Amino acid sequence: HANTASDISSFLTDYGPQTIFHYVLLIFVIAVGEELFWRGYVQQQLKNYTSPSWAVVITALLFSLSLAISGFIPGALAAIVAGLLWGALYEWKKSLPLIIVAHIVFVLLLFLVLPLFWYNKIRNLSRQFPSIQERGGKKKKKRLRQWVPYYYSQQH
Repeated sequence: HANTASDISSFLTDYGPQTIFHYVLLIFVIAVGEELFWRGYVQQQLKNYTSPSWAVVITALLFSLSLAISGFIPGALAAIVAGLLWGALYEWKKSLPLIIVAHIVFVLLLFLVLPLFWYNKIRNLSRQFPSIQERGGKKKKKRLRQWVPYYYSQQH
């Protein structure tokens, strides 16, 4: 459990958006481009050789592999689930804009809402148990800032 939290923290620090420009790039270029490529092209091409269901599964696995190469295995596992959901949703609704919006919502939840949730949860815990703050020192504060780099820099 601790390793997963550490992996997530490392991922957000290493790959998470650090500025508003990064968020704009992630939302309007990367998420859109990924969906156009994975669901709009790869999944459609695979349907020429296999059933739509297998095309969804293979595309999700390939999508996940693209994240696994970065070394972030929890992210790769999440990509399998997300890829299966987005692929199935695309086959059901036949709407690439819908899939793009779903991907953008996921990205915002992952890189903005989740870190804010954890930041507030840790802050509330440290208020309830002041000894947490005393033991943490500067090292824990630095890790906390890494969880929410943009939010923290704007607030403090």
